Amino acid sequence: MRNFIYVFVLLFCFACGDDDNVTPNTDPDSTALFSDIDIVTGLQLRDENASLIGTVGNPNIKNEDSSIYPNPANSVVTISSPINTIETVWILPGNQTTDFGDVDFQSKVGAIMYDQTQLDESQVGTFGLNGPQINLNLQDFDNGYYRIFYHMTDGELRWDNFYLNKDLSGSELSDKVFEDWN
Repeated sequence: MRNFIYVFVLLFCFACGDDDNVTPNTDPDSTALFSDIDIVTGLQLRDENASLIGTVGNPNIKNEDSSIYPNPANSVVTISSPINTIETVWILPGNQTTDFGDVDFQSKVGAIMYDQTQLDESQVGTFGLNGPQINLNLQDFDNGYYRIFYHMTDGELRWDNFYLNKDLSGSELSDKVFEDWN
């Protein structure tokens, strides 16, 4: 029995050892890699009527019954949800990446959690609004990729990605996005 206790104590000590030498998680199935708040892994391209016209990359989004359009945009984006009311919107600068192309984000979104403090600390724009369709004027934002998070009246937090370029319009804007992702 005494040997069992020594073995148990020895194992316990090793388990509680120095955590400075922990190997980082590089498992592509882990949410720790692609749940960073600023990563943009793809876009759903939508026209000014919210119709889906294509996808680039592998979008890391949770938009369910809502949509962001037009995407890409050159001055204004609209968030629309026919089922829920949008209460608060946070816009964060995004970092485009072509990594995670094989990740099934739809199966992972339940494990990805963002909190309001994280959004407040990272945001470049926040809007306290209330409605099923909201137009956001982005004239004061820099050109680039963004993550947009929005809290709904059903208590859910949703997110999407968009690209803004105030210097381009029409096919030039779409061409720029396709160029970035190829």
